[in-house]
Amino acid sequence: MDQLGIALNKWDFQKKGFDYHVVAILGAQSSGKSTLLNMLFGTTFPVMQASEGRTQTTKGVWCGFSKANSPREETILVLDVEGTDSRERGDHAAAFERKTSLFSLALSEILIVNMWHNDIGRYNAGNIALLKTVFELNLQLFQKSSGLKTIILFIIRDHIPRETPLEKLRGIVMKDMNGIWETLSKPPQYSSSKAEDFFEFQFTALPHKVLAEEQFYKDVDSLKKRFVDSKEKDYILRPNFRTDIPADGFAMFGQRIWQTIKENKDLDLPSQKEMLAMFRCDEIMNEAINLFNQQVTPLKKLVDKGEYVEKFGEKVTEIYQQALNEYDGPASRYHPEVAAKKRGLLSSTMNTDLLNMFTKLLQKLIERTLTQFSKNFTERLPTDGSATKEFSAIKNEVTENSLKYFDNNAKACLLIGADWNYEMELNELQNVINKEISLLKESQLKKLTDEMKSAFNQGIARPLDKLMEDPNEKMWSKIRELFVTQKQKYFDALQERLDAFEINEKEKSVKIENFQFLCFASLKERCKEKSKYLSFIMSKKFEEKFNMDEQKLPRRWGANDDIAKIFMEARQATEVLLEKFTILRLKPELDEYKYLDNDSDTDIDNSLVIITREEADNIRDKFYKDADSAYKQAVRDQETVKTTAHIPMYVIVLLIVLGFDEFVHVVTSPVLFLFVAFIGGSIYIIHILNMGGPVKRAVETLLHTSLSGVQQWLSHQMQQHNVPLGQTQTPNANNATNTEPNPNNKKKD
Repeated sequence: MDQLGIALNKWDFQKKGFDYHVVAILGAQSSGKSTLLNMLFGTTFPVMQASEGRTQTTKGVWCGFSKANSPREETILVLDVEGTDSRERGDHAAAFERKTSLFSLALSEILIVNMWHNDIGRYNAGNIALLKTVFELNLQLFQKSSGLKTIILFIIRDHIPRETPLEKLRGIVMKDMNGIWETLSKPPQYSSSKAEDFFEFQFTALPHKVLAEEQFYKDVDSLKKRFVDSKEKDYILRPNFRTDIPADGFAMFGQRIWQTIKENKDLDLPSQKEMLAMFRCDEIMNEAINLFNQQVTPLKKLVDKGEYVEKFGEKVTEIYQQALNEYDGPASRYHPEVAAKKRGLLSSTMNTDLLNMFTKLLQKLIERTLTQFSKNFTERLPTDGSATKEFSAIKNEVTENSLKYFDNNAKACLLIGADWNYEMELNELQNVINKEISLLKESQLKKLTDEMKSAFNQGIARPLDKLMEDPNEKMWSKIRELFVTQKQKYFDALQERLDAFEINEKEKSVKIENFQFLCFASLKERCKEKSKYLSFIMSKKFEEKFNMDEQKLPRRWGANDDIAKIFMEARQATEVLLEKFTILRLKPELDEYKYLDNDSDTDIDNSLVIITREEADNIRDKFYKDADSAYKQAVRDQETVKTTAHIPMYVIVLLIVLGFDEFVHVVTSPVLFLFVAFIGGSIYIIHILNMGGPVKRAVETLLHTSLSGVQQWLSHQMQQHNVPLGQTQTPNANNATNTEPNPNNKKKD
């Protein structure tokens, strides 16, 4: 049987599919079976040489190859079976005949019975026993098979028509066939059946090959046309008798049938076909999977790298369908249920691999969609970084486009015909987009609030600075008016802008309350910032009151001016400002509140405090020091005026007479004249501007700094020369003097 597969491969039989027929021949030994087959199908089976005696030529079962002259050019496998009633087989002939008959019947669709004309009517010589075996085996097979009929073609050899017509012989044979069928022990389902239900009987006759050689060859040629020419009226190889074993599985099927027969097991032909189908379909499925893996691996590598594959669904559908087609072609020739089951396994295997790739691809698609969402959303926002006025419209449009983009691309990734879906991934994307929208909305709302706050700050900055830099009795009433006006202005603008964000009333109330708090905080922060310059403002105010007269001109202290009274009035008028800057007086009832006079904080909201009591005390102390300095300088200036006013006239005349030479020397010397003019001019300007006090303090400070620097330098030099502080280093010991105190000197002192 191993040679069968080799021969079939040599004949390129594996690709024939179902386009082939199997013809087998049974008959007595040396009855001319091989010769007849060679003439009918052009085979080359060994034949007996009559000159050497009547001996066995064909042993076992031989297979030949032929082609039919038909549109499909069907292949014909010809089985030449060892002859019956063999002397060589002896007592074992019956067992072997049963095996070969069973094998031939299982594989063939046309069974030729070659019999001699003069053996008709005999039991053994007429192959009645052999045909009884064929009937019994046929019933055994048909109990479990699909019930395809087998053609039994009786070829009556050495027929002499004029002695016994063929129809007469046909009647005798059919009578024997029906008689055999009646005597068979049939299964219940076939108890009333007839032989014609399982077989189609055909008859033909051939004359003697030697005595009527010309007619013999003519009749053989006519019979040959019935086998190989589909145009013949009595064409035998009809499609409804075609075998149901695919060509690529025929060799394996034959091997399994023969192995089963050799082991004397009951021949369950359908089971054998199913086993063949399982084996072959497994092979075909593996070939299809290999093809699938080969084509899908490049895509899988891209997906595993995290890359997105365009038109994934179209590509994998083509690969998937190609693999199925690769399977369906050869597998469709085998047992339908087995082929369908293996096809389902193939589909499931490919589907699982592709579904894993699809799932990974969807995650990449989610990333791409989110990137596109962020990009498109950002591009729609104002380029100057300000808050958008169309947040809801942008959100709806970009979200819709993003989900549509995901949906279209996800559909393009689907395997056509598969029950895949991406609802879970779509929900995941929607959740992430909603979170992104929430973050973007909060960011835009913060920008909007910051813009309103910044606009509010700009609206109050200059007017507030002006009011606080030049404070008066109406300062806080004007600040209140400014605060309310600006807050309401941007409060209305904020309410209008919030409508574009589709937020509910509760969220809107929170945002508005937050904005009101920010306005209050901004005002307080601005007031605190200006309060840092309160010392300067108070000094400036005191300067105006103390050093300026009613015409706002610098005051020149006269000998009779009451400096103490003017000083107290100026200080009291300036000290009032400190109370004004202590708290935010956003309500009229707080205008008269004395924060500095109350030690308790329970009667005032701490959030209103601008300057604490401790800070106010520090500012007051500094102001007092500056004011005291101004007072002392004014007193010194007044004393100078008094002193200058009491110089006697003779002193002035004496100074002129005694200093005349020096005056002439100065006038005649350009350098001294310019120097004296510069010094005199500077003194005059300082006197006119009443800057004597500040200049004096500056000179004193300069002298003090210079003396301190000299002292530090001397100390450093003495330390470098190891001279103890408080002693004077003597040049040498010989020059040393007695340093003890002299009582007499002390007493003299």
